Parts: sequence; structure tokens; C-alpha cells
Amino acid sequence: MTGAAAVVAEGVAVVAATDAEAMGCVTGGPARAAEVALVRLLEGGSVRIGRDGRVSPVQGAVAATPLEAQILGTLRDGSRGIHDVVRAATASAEAARVRTHVLDSGLLKREPDRRFRWHPWLVLLGVAIALYGVIGEFRWGFVAAGVLAILVGYAMLARDPGRLMTSAGAKARIQAEQQAFAHPVTAVAVHGLRGKVGRVPVVEMVGLSTTAVAMLAVREGEATTGCGLTGCGTCSADSCRSDVPD
Repeated sequence: MTGAAAVVAEGVAVVAATDAEAMGCVTGGPARAAEVALVRLLEGGSVRIGRDGRVSPVQGAVAATPLEAQILGTLRDGSRGIHDVVRAATASAEAARVRTHVLDSGLLKREPDRRFRWHPWLVLLGVAIALYGVIGEFRWGFVAAGVLAILVGYAMLARDPGRLMTSAGAKARIQAEQQAFAHPVTAVAVHGLRGKVGRVPVVEMVGLSTTAVAMLAVREGEATTGCGLTGCGTCSADSCRSDVPD
């Protein structure tokens, strides 16, 4: 994949800055990688996207990656709706190769982790214990124990990369998250066109109209306000595994 590489830094697989498509696949599956490729073309002046969501090629357009080339190929006969462009790219062989690259880089697991997870039950148990300590005669011991169980549960949740994302993938995603404010393409990779970086909609960062982005299909597990580091690691990595066949 042209311009894309995975590097190892301090024993952790980290996706290179130029490999935004792979980061998109880690966080949101092949469809997110397709959004990244489209935005890279937009920023490079190779396509235009109107307020009506029509994507048009620009004369002399140049693709930097195979997935970008696939999108330009989709537009060779003229403009198409943004939903159709992203859908075609998502189902393409080029998107499948992005997914293979991510798996080979060790950022996602090839099979989901089926191990039992304690943290949701610890949080629920902590809430129950704390409520028991508050209801009726106030008992500090139960309240303290409940709060401690909740804190431990959330600490375990924060360290859990999900059933398909590896710890290396989670660390790479956190690094990308830290760069999202400064780099619109990275913001798309981490949060998607429908997401937000803090309170700033990604759509504003890339200069698209909300009307155009609204034409994109909402995928299962995707929220219009974006999602947190832990949540995305579970659902979106699953989509990266299943959306494109082997």
C-alpha cells in the first residue's frame, strides 16, 4: 500500500502518520477507511463535494493510495452521490487490502477475544453496594466499598482495548486521537465524518456541509457524536473484521 507503513516504537506497533486509512480501519472498519481516502482526495484537490453530496472528479486528479485510486475510478464516468462512493470503496478489494495490512500489523486480532469481562459487573455491583449503604441508615463502609468497586471497574474498562482491538491498536488509536485536533484527516480516521473532536464536528474541520454528510448511511455502532476510546475499540474493530470478506 503506497505511502503506508507500520513502525515499531518501544515495542508497540504504531501506524505511521501517512497510513490514515489503516487507522480508520482500526477505529471504524473499511467504511471509515473509505471516508479517510475520500477526504484525502478532497484535501488534495482531486475531488469536489457539493452541498448536495455529489462527488465530482477534478481534472488531473492524482491518487496517493490504491483506495484513493479506486474512488477516482468510481468517478471516471462523472459525479456520484457520497453514499454511493463510500459504499463502493468499502466493498472494494482495495479496502480488503487495508484490512489485511491492519491485521498483519498486529493492531487487530484475527479472532475476537471471548474471555469473560469483569468490569461491567464490578460497576453494577459497586452501584448496588453504594445504594445499600445510602438507603435507610447511612453506612460509610458500604458506600466506600461501592465507590471502590466502581472505580476499579472503570479502571479495568479504560485498559480494555475490546474484543478485537489489540493493546498495540489501542495505543496507536490514542496517539491518533491526540493529533486529531491538528489534523482533519486524522480526525476522520478516529471519529468519522459524523463524529466530533471535543465539541467541534469533524464535518466542519474538513469543510463539508452537514447536508452532504447526512447522506452517508449510519452504520451499526456508530453515533453521530462520535464515540469514546474504549467503545470504538470494540464495535468498530468488529466491523473492520466482518465488513469485507476474506
